[in-house]
Amino acid sequence: MKTAVTLAVLFLFALCGQAADKEDANKEDPIVGNWRWNNKHRVEFHKDGSVTSPWGAGKWKVLPSTSVERKYEIDWDANATVSKFILSASGRSFDGKNNRGQRESSVKLE
Repeated sequence: MKTAVTLAVLFLFALCGQAADKEDANKEDPIVGNWRWNNKHRVEFHKDGSVTSPWGAGKWKVLPSTSVERKYEIDWDANATVSKFILSASGRSFDGKNNRGQRESSVKLE
């Protein structure tokens, strides 16, 4: 009887974990959308991991973090620039630098 109860509890935990994983997979990343870059240009982050701007396109990804901060990286195709930044707690702005030492910031438009 004790084994059956233990198995039932483990089964329920497994089901709850799968449901949470599915919710996370369907949840849109907060970076997706249109942003106004610090140089006043509009930059669009797409769900598929691509990013487009007036000066070119690239790929974005979430970086692993040991804190609650959401860290991102953009690898810009056209000019070999890599941007790294941290999203604000509100999800409405970010701040960071590129591999050339230039400060970059942005505010979400939508």
